[in-house]
Amino acid sequence: MPVPLPKVASSTMPNIMALCERLVPDGKPLYLNVEAINGVIENECYKNVESIIKNKGGSIQYGWQIWETIPNLMAEAEFHAVWIDNNGTLHDVTPKSLPGMNQILFLPDPSRKYLDRQIDNVRIPLQDEILITQFIENAEKYFEATNRGDLADYHGYVVANSEIQKLVEEKNEIFTKIIQKFFSETN
Repeated sequence: MPVPLPKVASSTMPNIMALCERLVPDGKPLYLNVEAINGVIENECYKNVESIIKNKGGSIQYGWQIWETIPNLMAEAEFHAVWIDNNGTLHDVTPKSLPGMNQILFLPDPSRKYLDRQIDNVRIPLQDEILITQFIENAEKYFEATNRGDLADYHGYVVANSEIQKLVEEKNEIFTKIIQKFFSETN
């Protein structure tokens, strides 16, 4: 059974346009190429941009990278940082863990900053589908459970307590049902 890989969201999809408007009223998303720069760490945008600024100058732009996390079914906005060079050009200097992911849809957000605390992704269904609604609800509960109390300021691996373990098991069950329903070869 093939597992769908996330893909870059389309800035012209009505659901994506509505998500952008919800996150940053009147904001304009743009496509940025992912640029390989020596010494950067996969998926560590805040540290990467700070390092580039120390070495090359410029500044940081916070915003949201937007994916179709489950293609055609669910989109997700992930808080992100990109580098603004001395000429004012935006650069995504953070490599992605997904193979072939060489571009992002980025929505600058001038009103938010990263304050060394996790920021939950914003997820939306792209279809009216109960499994996607359940998947999103599970993700929100998981974020809350793994960022509660002292965990809000913790960076690193979290030891799964029974609540977190149950949420992981539920996520896996829901995701399996999504794959079987929408991505199995018998569809």
